Amino acid sequence: MTTFMLVDGNSVGYANQYSHTLTAQGMEVQAISGTLRSLSKRIREFPDYFPALLWDGRAQWRFDLYQDYKSNRLKSETSRAARAAYEKQQPFLRVMAAKLGLTQIIAESAEADDVGFQSMQNLVSMGHKVIFVTSDTDWLQGMREGMSWLDPKTGKLIASAADMEQHVGTGDPRAYIEAKALEGDVSDSIPGISRVGIKTALKVFAQYGGSMASFYDQVDAGNVDLKKKVLNSLASAEGRSTFARNMRLMDLAAAPALSVDDLVVTKEPVDPVVFTDWAEHFSFQSILRNVSDFIAPFESAAIRPGYTELMLAISNLGDQR
Repeated sequence: MTTFMLVDGNSVGYANQYSHTLTAQGMEVQAISGTLRSLSKRIREFPDYFPALLWDGRAQWRFDLYQDYKSNRLKSETSRAARAAYEKQQPFLRVMAAKLGLTQIIAESAEADDVGFQSMQNLVSMGHKVIFVTSDTDWLQGMREGMSWLDPKTGKLIASAADMEQHVGTGDPRAYIEAKALEGDVSDSIPGISRVGIKTALKVFAQYGGSMASFYDQVDAGNVDLKKKVLNSLASAEGRSTFARNMRLMDLAAAPALSVDDLVVTKEPVDPVVFTDWAEHFSFQSILRNVSDFIAPFESAAIRPGYTELMLAISNLGDQR
């Protein structure tokens, strides 16, 4: 059995973009610096895990399904500036991660959570363990034996159904993603059903059979009091349409199956000289104070077993569908 750490690169990167502003070479660089230090911390914390960085491509099918998908990220001047600053840094971050020997994966037609979910399915079915490192709770919909989730901002670890229930109100990953579909997702500009949050949705599930399918069955059988506004909203044609659309957008199990040909996987040898040159270029003094000590955990990670097994899981993408 091999253990894997799949890191949502943009989740960690954006979190560090909103940290204390750091500038060098006429640009903001806090996302680069903070992400590298975050990766170092997690690799030290999980010394037996094979790490891989996952990056977002563009899942055009989601934009085709809902044209306002992720549109709020460009609405305010502040969000546009932050996004532009981060996008300027990301190529340098990926170069420096490469010089640290990290495996990096991107599918141009999919998002990191699509890649992570489908890869995790194969890895776990092969008997391996996977930890997701991301602040995006959408990844919890894959929760099962052999999978765990770590929020890099807070250090919160969810490693069991009991942990998940304590954190989000349910240990059932299917109930969770259905509740999220009803609530909507502000970060991705996906509107939900008015006055319905995750807690309310889970209460409805508890009363009417555990899922939206069972709720609809109870509605059709005349067993739901539609005089109650929330229940009426859920049962309405508009509510049903919103839920169906949001599940198509958010349910990772229903996303188009990826194949090995869809993914670009890169892995370079650790290159301390070039990495140090980049650290000096951006004046990363916290790294340069002891660059060999900073690089050491990445050198160890680069020779851990796991790359062959990861590539086998990727080559078998689509087999779980």
